[in-house]
Amino acid sequence: MANTPDPTLIWFRQDLRVEDNPALIAASSFEVPILAIYVLDNETPAPWAIGGAARWWLHHSLKSLAATLKTYGIALILRRGRAETIIPQVARQISAGAVYWNRCYEPFAIAHDTAIKAGLRDFGIEAQSFSASLLSEPWTIKTQSGTPFRVFTPYWRALSKDVRIPRPLKAPSINQKPQPAAGDRLEDWNLLPTHPNWAERFSDNWTPGEAGAQNQLKLYIEDALVDYPETRNLPGVNGVSRLSPYLHWGEISIRQVWNAIALHAGAGADAYLRELAWRDFAHHLLWQFPELPQKPFAERFSAFPWRTDAKALRAWQQGRTGYPIVDAEMKQLWATGWMHNRVRMVVASFLVKHLLISWRAGEDWFWDCLVDADLANNAMNWQWVAGSGAARRLITESSIRCCKAKNSTKTVAMSDYGCLRSQLCLIHGFTNLGWLPPIFCLGQIFAWATTTPNPSSITRRPDHALNPPWKISYADTGGTKLSPFPAWYSP
Repeated sequence: MANTPDPTLIWFRQDLRVEDNPALIAASSFEVPILAIYVLDNETPAPWAIGGAARWWLHHSLKSLAATLKTYGIALILRRGRAETIIPQVARQISAGAVYWNRCYEPFAIAHDTAIKAGLRDFGIEAQSFSASLLSEPWTIKTQSGTPFRVFTPYWRALSKDVRIPRPLKAPSINQKPQPAAGDRLEDWNLLPTHPNWAERFSDNWTPGEAGAQNQLKLYIEDALVDYPETRNLPGVNGVSRLSPYLHWGEISIRQVWNAIALHAGAGADAYLRELAWRDFAHHLLWQFPELPQKPFAERFSAFPWRTDAKALRAWQQGRTGYPIVDAEMKQLWATGWMHNRVRMVVASFLVKHLLISWRAGEDWFWDCLVDADLANNAMNWQWVAGSGAARRLITESSIRCCKAKNSTKTVAMSDYGCLRSQLCLIHGFTNLGWLPPIFCLGQIFAWATTTPNPSSITRRPDHALNPPWKISYADTGGTKLSPFPAWYSP
């Protein structure tokens, strides 16, 4: 009787798909049984264990992946604990001849990948990792002096000129008998919130899984790609791809998205490809500066005198600052696990440049509330807003951007400082999504905003224009008056 060949174990992480999955496809090229594993490791990442909203996504994505793998006869083993211990343990239990996985670039992932490779090879088990998450590996694109890029624009030029993005790989051809495998039940991981179920509206907005990712890409190309350079600035318009959680969890690869977008010539495609490169750039920065999530990239910001104000931070988190666009978006974040990128900049700017609360507090909150929470992108973008990052907007600058209000020819400036008047262009383009607090009368706000001079000349709060939420008592603050203005601010 012929011996059964040693199986190959595929370790899934942020690559929850079968198409364009180099590790899975490499394993399928050999006539050996294939088993798959996902390890829920809350210990190794330390403070960056998967956040609450992302855990909701992970539950549904693993459920979708397991169903897809079942059609190939591949069992998905679920285990909890330190991956550095579990992967070699399971590999030995199933007598694996090889363990394949696709790379992650978080500092803790790099460290334990190195240790796992060494441990597996000590047991005589082949260990290979593959590139599957980025357009290019972080160590491949360098300046003429041989150092990694620290500024995006020259990085983008080098990527566009020197890197050929491969075409995505097709789904593997696998038809094997199901392999027995023992593991945890997904339901026992308790990834879904229950008491209370704060994610009850997530399912109305998202369809996690590989099929959902492909459908979202198709809808975006058909409905919004052409107008992307304009509509990406309007939070009230479905003008962005909403692919970020699918990309983070690897339900669709960046190569699949790049190649699909590149087929459509025009300004929309060009702008979107640049945004994909911005995502890559974040991972390049994290690779060369592993402390990016904790320490300012620009060292001179290490001694910046951030304020500590628990009440103001809580008001920001709960959408109770009194600034309509800030409150609307923070409520949307809580209810849907997502926020439009342009308004992520607004709420981040409000926290760090108006309240002068450290970007780390915002980074932590986003990490727990976003379904697309990604360590590299979260850290880089918060530092960009704070002014301490590689590509940065200094905190001493007015940082004015302009965007056109929806259905209006009037251009209104949008300031990073969170001034109400300067954000109305976003409010006007956002009201159709229903996240604005009902206490605000937008007509009165617009009347006040369009007739009031530069905010720096305002001598009193705009009590005549809107219902002043800073005079409302809140039970969770003991009935105190919670002002959206910092203690040091005197209008």
